[in-house]
Amino acid sequence: MPIIALSSTEKNKPLLILNGYNYTVDKSTDKKIYWRCEHSRSMTCKGRVHTNLNYSAIINDPSEHNHPPSVVNSEVRVFQDKIRSRAINTTDSARQVIDHC
Repeated sequence: MPIIALSSTEKNKPLLILNGYNYTVDKSTDKKIYWRCEHSRSMTCKGRVHTNLNYSAIINDPSEHNHPPSVVNSEVRVFQDKIRSRAINTTDSARQVIDHC
């Protein structure tokens, strides 16, 4: 069963985390969203995946990557997203935000 999470980039764009790989939106249509591996430029990775518009279903199987997955990197991304969101939406101190997340 695939491990799927949705996060956001530093520029507040959607980030799909699937089985240790991070994907950013490449393009979207009225029926589905096309995602590409975040290393598509730096490592010329050809990893791609398609989802429906509400990110709940994978329409096609992910394509092959030319690098190993990084589950730790994915967990760090989710943690950073939680910290960023809590820092923006609350008046807690930095220490309280980190302790809570």
